[in-house]
Amino acid sequence: MKGKIIKSISGVFYIESEGRVYEAKQFGSFKKQKIKPLVGDIANFVEKDGSCLIESIVDRKNVLIRPNVANVDNLLIVMTISTPSINLLLLDKFLVMAEYNKIRPIIIINKKDIKLDEMIYNMYKNIGYDVFETSIYDDESIHKVLDKIKNETSVLSGPSGVGKSSIMNYLNKNKLIKTQEISMKLNKGKQTTRSVQLYSIDDMTNIIDTPGFTSLEIDFLESEDELKNYYREFNKYKSKCRFSSCLHINEPDCEIKKQIEEENISSIRYKNYLLMYEEIKAKRRY
Repeated sequence: MKGKIIKSISGVFYIESEGRVYEAKQFGSFKKQKIKPLVGDIANFVEKDGSCLIESIVDRKNVLIRPNVANVDNLLIVMTISTPSINLLLLDKFLVMAEYNKIRPIIIINKKDIKLDEMIYNMYKNIGYDVFETSIYDDESIHKVLDKIKNETSVLSGPSGVGKSSIMNYLNKNKLIKTQEISMKLNKGKQTTRSVQLYSIDDMTNIIDTPGFTSLEIDFLESEDELKNYYREFNKYKSKCRFSSCLHINEPDCEIKKQIEEENISSIRYKNYLLMYEEIKAKRRY
């Protein structure tokens, strides 16, 4: 039999196949291959002695490390401008991860009824990213996102407290996900989703909900020199740099730095580029 893994807990995998959900574990010989089944995987499995065993995983289109999922088309990056305050470094790391994995990133600025910073909205929109303002109190705003991801598999990601679970509650008529309020004392969201799970919004549209987190490692890049390739706004100008290998840091006649001075490239994004560059460099050394 063949089906899609929609959830995993402590070595037990829940596989949806032909309208049923099966509980399965890894087959012994398959387990030795050190391939960990992930939510989003298409699994070949068999029923044996009253239980189901996964024999193999169909070749994946892509794999994300965090959140650890497979075969996704879109990375829905949910942020809020305030409560909790937006973390632009984390957002830019998500974008680099999406570009690296050839997954379409979609930025969702949630709770637009609280506050919206037009500068941040326009900064990413002008680069060419899809940016949506959403609120669960505004049906149209949610449906605009749904129209964008229809007939595809998307994964929700972002820090705790930004409203991912509320968005899933809105989309999921069964209200399967419990929501909690922001902790005012710490100004941080309480994590409500504790496992990765795939939900079918309709017959062809799937969304994977994931736990919130406040940091993201970018060690999927082997060298800090690769980072420049995943900044979209650099592509327009990099051919004008004096050196084709320009890293846009200390090199003379760097067109990227010139465009930053002329405010055609965001200085905020560039500062995050430098932070990520040094982070990758330090990890490679140590």
